[in-house]
Amino acid sequence: MIPREVLLSDGSLVTIRGAMVSDLEQIIRIFKLIAHEKTHFVVERVEVHMDEEKRNIRRSRGRNGLIAVAVNQKGHVVGFVNVIRSRRAKSRHVADIDSIGILPRYRGMGLGRELTREAIHWAHRSGIKKLSLGVFSSNIAALKLYRSMRFVLDGVIRRQYRIRNRYVDNINLAFWP
Repeated sequence: MIPREVLLSDGSLVTIRGAMVSDLEQIIRIFKLIAHEKTHFVVERVEVHMDEEKRNIRRSRGRNGLIAVAVNQKGHVVGFVNVIRSRRAKSRHVADIDSIGILPRYRGMGLGRELTREAIHWAHRSGIKKLSLGVFSSNIAALKLYRSMRFVLDGVIRRQYRIRNRYVDNINLAFWP
């Protein structure tokens, strides 16, 4: 993965590149922040096992997965994407976008699109035939983004989650690189 610079809609510049172990604390901070919002991630509490997370970052440098970060001009991680390829022989052609996390200040400026684009490029380079993800039906912005990028409905699990005393569906989407 070659680092690339991206101009966001507010005029700020970020660099998207592969994650390094030195990025881990910032990635975890973003993940915890979003989990604490209780509206976009399934998990609400994050338990971190640093050795395991370091291994995940090292493993993400190839065809088995991708962890990419968006770094602002001050060198701070402001977003990430995590893609995991199936380890099973029968579904080795499939990878899941496990999570995309973006700091609130950087949302709505095109960074989610760029991180998703990075996942798609990785999938294409890695021989992935199907890229999938799940999103809450209440996350209208994410649904709009993915549909605009040619993700299609791949199934709905009705009333799968309860967020703020409301049941929401899990929308499964797929993209064929």
